[in-house]
Amino acid sequence: MPRIALIHALAHSVAPINHAFERDWPQASGMNLLDDSLSADLAMNGRGLDAAMHARFQALAQYAVDTGAQGILFTCSAFGPCIEAVARRHAAIPVLKPNEAMVEEARKAGARSA
Repeated sequence: MPRIALIHALAHSVAPINHAFERDWPQASGMNLLDDSLSADLAMNGRGLDAAMHARFQALAQYAVDTGAQGILFTCSAFGPCIEAVARRHAAIPVLKPNEAMVEEARKAGARSA
């Protein structure tokens, strides 16, 4: 059973993401990490996705990996560059942004209708 770390920046993301995993991939074992200060800090600091924010994402991802996660899904798309940096550092496992699957599905649908 693969362990997938679900890293949330918003508390209200936890339940719907867990429901989707239970429905669509019941064999996966979800592991929820919530830092609900990420979005608030991004909005308040006025510096955008600075080095400190990148470090926080790296720390969350490293914690997930250290606990045995075989994949990481970040559930908030506002942090794309931070997520991409995590993906580069942890290239041995899937690290995804929440909209990546949707974009891939749209690409496939477009190719089928062309």
